Amino acid sequence: MRKRVLDRWLRGQDLKEWLRRSTPAALARLSIQVFAYVACVALALAPLPYALNLLFGILAGHLIAILFTVGHDACHQSFTPSARLNRWIGRSVFIPSLHAESLWVLGHNKIHHGSTNRRGHDYVWEPMSPADYAAASPVRRWLYRRYRSRLGSLPYYVIEMWWKKNFLPIAPEARREWRTHLFDSAFVVIGGALHVWAILAVAHAWTPDRPLWMAALAAWLVPFLVWNWFMGIVIYAHHTHPRVPWFASAGEWTFLSAQVLGTVHVRLPKPWHWLDNNIMEHNAHHALPVIPLYNLQPAQRQMRAAFPDIQAIDLSPSVFCRIADACKLFDFDARRWTDFDGRPTGPVLITARSAAEGAVPDPEDVVGVDAALGGPDRLERRV
Repeated sequence: MRKRVLDRWLRGQDLKEWLRRSTPAALARLSIQVFAYVACVALALAPLPYALNLLFGILAGHLIAILFTVGHDACHQSFTPSARLNRWIGRSVFIPSLHAESLWVLGHNKIHHGSTNRRGHDYVWEPMSPADYAAASPVRRWLYRRYRSRLGSLPYYVIEMWWKKNFLPIAPEARREWRTHLFDSAFVVIGGALHVWAILAVAHAWTPDRPLWMAALAAWLVPFLVWNWFMGIVIYAHHTHPRVPWFASAGEWTFLSAQVLGTVHVRLPKPWHWLDNNIMEHNAHHALPVIPLYNLQPAQRQMRAAFPDIQAIDLSPSVFCRIADACKLFDFDARRWTDFDGRPTGPVLITARSAAEGAVPDPEDVVGVDAALGGPDRLERRV
């Protein structure tokens, strides 16, 4: 399946053009973005009206997100041609977001990319089934409802992704080999402490009449929370949609259904395009993570042309809220999203493999999410 997808996507394309990595181009981009982050932090500490300090703190949070996309690329070994340089870039730019590089590689590269949207394997925004929800404790159900609310991306990412998975090797999958993560966790703990110390030292020298907690709030805590909220929203939007399924078993999962059609092409409003470092060109990234971020736009355009059934959204508060309202639980037996009462909120999502096994249900609202790569057995969309 992977070969068939790549053959259709790359038809007539010299793959070497997309895979070409440039150290000067990468470092130039990185330098501009580091300078922008430092400038925003400095302005969050400057002797300005405190409302302006908070505004620049919010902008600093956006710059943390931009730097994180650089680290994300470096961890895929696609940012520069040097593996060693990539690792140190990843470690360094992850300091403001307090992510340990090796833990991110484990959770993102190996687990998320290796089993995208597969139940029990990919834990990124993994939905409960109606049965899971009914069997959960009251506390767990309450927390899950908060996460799946319109404003749940911030607490979800802070608790479930940052603290449990990406800061210290405390998750079950990391504890087994905790020694391999010790250096990177120590690096980010020490780097993060020095980062906060530098902010407080500059604040003490620049605005000695203000309490240090105000500087810490504007230049560290607000940016950190903004970054976490932004990240929670982005990873939710990339793999959650009423027409995007989750898979209960390896037998249902295919490269096409998960990495291409199970990934949403999210487009930010034009004034915010500069925020994403092309990470929103996510279908191309999932199909070939080694494509550098600065080459993803043409790769995504050709993928959209090759696979017109890719779900695409123009992200806005109203669009995000509609998706969050619809995607509460995923019924793996009925293959559709439901609300907390089990009422369907999206179409039945059928893969070509399950259709071949006679699993096409009776309802009229069936969507083929893993149709054949052309040919008469293609499932037609009827919604």
